[in-house]
Amino acid sequence: MKHFIHYFLVLIILITGYDGLAQDKRIPGQMMIQLDNNAYSPQEAITTLENDFAGYDFNADYKKLSDRMKIWLCTYNSSKNGDKLLNELRNHTAVRLAQFNHKMELREAKDVNDTIPNDPDFDNLWGLHNTGQTGGVEDADVDGPEAWSITQGGITSLGDTIVAAIVDGGMSLNHEDLENNLWTNYNEIPDNGEDDDGNGYVDDIHGWDAYSSDGSIPGSSHGTHVAGTVSAEGGNDIGVTGVNWHAQLMPVAASSSFESTVVEGYSYVHDMRALYNETDGDSGAYVVVTNASFGVNYGDPDDYPIWGAMYDSLGYVGVISTGATTNIELNIDEVGDVPTAMESDYLISVTNTTDDDVKSSSAGYGRTTIDLGAPGTSIYSTTPGDDYGYKTGTSMATPHVTGAIALLFSNADSSMMEAYKENPDSIAHMIKEYILYNVDPLPSLEGITVSGGRLNLNNALMAMDTVPITPQMTLSQDTVELSLLPMESDTLQLSITNSGAGALNYHVAVSDSAGWLSTEFDQSTLFGSESDTVDFYIEGDSLEEGTYTGKAYFVRDLHDEDTITATITVDVGLTTEVNDPARTSDVTLKVAPNPFKNFTRITLNSKSNARGRVTLHNMTGSLVKTLYNGSLSGNEEWIWRANNRGGGSVSPGIYFVRVVMNDRVYTKKLILQR
Repeated sequence: MKHFIHYFLVLIILITGYDGLAQDKRIPGQMMIQLDNNAYSPQEAITTLENDFAGYDFNADYKKLSDRMKIWLCTYNSSKNGDKLLNELRNHTAVRLAQFNHKMELREAKDVNDTIPNDPDFDNLWGLHNTGQTGGVEDADVDGPEAWSITQGGITSLGDTIVAAIVDGGMSLNHEDLENNLWTNYNEIPDNGEDDDGNGYVDDIHGWDAYSSDGSIPGSSHGTHVAGTVSAEGGNDIGVTGVNWHAQLMPVAASSSFESTVVEGYSYVHDMRALYNETDGDSGAYVVVTNASFGVNYGDPDDYPIWGAMYDSLGYVGVISTGATTNIELNIDEVGDVPTAMESDYLISVTNTTDDDVKSSSAGYGRTTIDLGAPGTSIYSTTPGDDYGYKTGTSMATPHVTGAIALLFSNADSSMMEAYKENPDSIAHMIKEYILYNVDPLPSLEGITVSGGRLNLNNALMAMDTVPITPQMTLSQDTVELSLLPMESDTLQLSITNSGAGALNYHVAVSDSAGWLSTEFDQSTLFGSESDTVDFYIEGDSLEEGTYTGKAYFVRDLHDEDTITATITVDVGLTTEVNDPARTSDVTLKVAPNPFKNFTRITLNSKSNARGRVTLHNMTGSLVKTLYNGSLSGNEEWIWRANNRGGGSVSPGIYFVRVVMNDRVYTKKLILQR
């Protein structure tokens, strides 16, 4: 089943105190300070601050802003911890006030009409801007002009050129509306028969042809149409515009009837993005999304494990993939489909909606497999020969989502893109969440798709500007008290939850001094609202009677200072005193006859219902037999016939019956005589 993470956005802001908009507007490496009038002269203060904060490369005299009010613009190394520096500055005797420097903007409202492109055929693109021009429902669109008032795509906040890989039958490379957005591998010399950039592919100037395993790209009508919806150049006074006006298009010819060709095509995309990551952008391509408008009707994903694994592999290097579901009215949950029934956190499966804002009657659906809908009926886009035309199908819906993903990357602030460098898979999954969580709900998609709605570009972009990407670790218990008999072992479970948004990468450890405490759990990633249950093992074999304390650590990766600790205390002994009289009176444990020869009756009277465990132990604390493990209430009775868990007789001596209930332990001594 696909995972769709819901989290309550406003609540996260209230809990975290995150000033998302202010943080987005920070100018990296700059702060303003107002010097204290009493502690130092201005020059003494500047010298003192530069000495005290030399580790931040702090320049306190970058620019004087106000001589009378003693306000200076300062700089520091933006790779350092700015929040920590700000806190230290605010506590320094030479500083009265300190803050980050921020970007400003005019408060002039933008009209939707200001971002309607001048492309002459834009009125045919009802999926981007629906005014009822096709006889459909007004606003049954993805809110293109509204979104373009925020960003029109192309590059990230860190200056990386965004690339969308069109895995299809090829595309027209010299189409008038696509050629300026065609990706080019500038590290490769054209047509020299050599692998100049050492990426393993010869003459891959504009992409890869997996049919012939070379850099030639066939001119597919289908692929050209898909490419135009993703990123036909907007605002160029020619033809149409794509969802994204400026993203680069990487054609990968691989929509073959042979699965091996598909795998080769995806492998090229993976290699180019991995190479970009490894060389910090010197080689490869900054591919953020792939588009696939082909598949296998009724396909069982279990029969295509290598293809399916490609989506996770792409996700790990930062690439989201989209897939068009079948053009047949089928429940994909029940009948299957490849690739749209494949399980991957980095795949978005798309169905087709019409200009009436309903799911097409010729498109697949699935509550757990198909993520969302997008306009796909009578879609106008580019075709070979500098031409344009209409096509219909989920193949036309999916590139709307592909272009949207590329658009969101262009809107992400620098802190998010820095995080993307460190954890490309986590941020890629987060972009997917922004897409799915911010759809326009449609009755025709409710209950038959994961999100229940149709793509909305503007909603997703607005969410990025207001919702923090701050994971929050929450632990089910921070103190645990257990009681064990000597030589007894037990398992403790703690639950860790990401109560914030975004990806929480963490690992688990235990204190070195507690050799009796261990866990096999290593590390994991939690997205918003997800939880993990972690088992901790308490090995009592070497513990004598006494009290032992250990600690379990949940450490957020890359932020070692963000650690939650659970303190675990274990009392080891043959008896356990209950110091709470009110609770003691709730439970009565009796044994009769005692001493006994052949059998004895054990009676428990409890005034509350609870799950409990009743066990028998010998003098060393070793388990002899479990009498009961389940719900306990009222009067309970068990007969012990002096036998062990294997049915054999036990030797005469002293034994203990032990009841664990309501986080308390009750024991009684038994004497067996022969």
